Amino acid sequence: MDVEDETLRRFGALPSEASNFFAIARLRMVCSERGIMRLDAGPDAIAATLLPGRTRRSCSALLQRDGNRIIHVGRSNKPVLQRVEQFVDLWTNSERRAVTCWYSAS
Repeated sequence: MDVEDETLRRFGALPSEASNFFAIARLRMVCSERGIMRLDAGPDAIAATLLPGRTRRSCSALLQRDGNRIIHVGRSNKPVLQRVEQFVDLWTNSERRAVTCWYSAS
């Protein structure tokens, strides 16, 4: 059982601040696993700076590559944390498909 589950078990429903704390902790772990060393989120875009050598060709038209940065441009009314989580999922899924795209382009 992890800390979040234990906290929920002991205290019941968490306030939004505590839920956000655990969501950010999960996001930090995912970013570390994926080689993302920095995330920037603004009203019009989200960008991830990757460790050198971790960028791959993306098959997603929604993601732009600029050196060691992956950028997703698009305004949304969703909360920033939710947008960032979706961006990481989009990049992760695109990264998995990149190998397939590379083979199909050969």
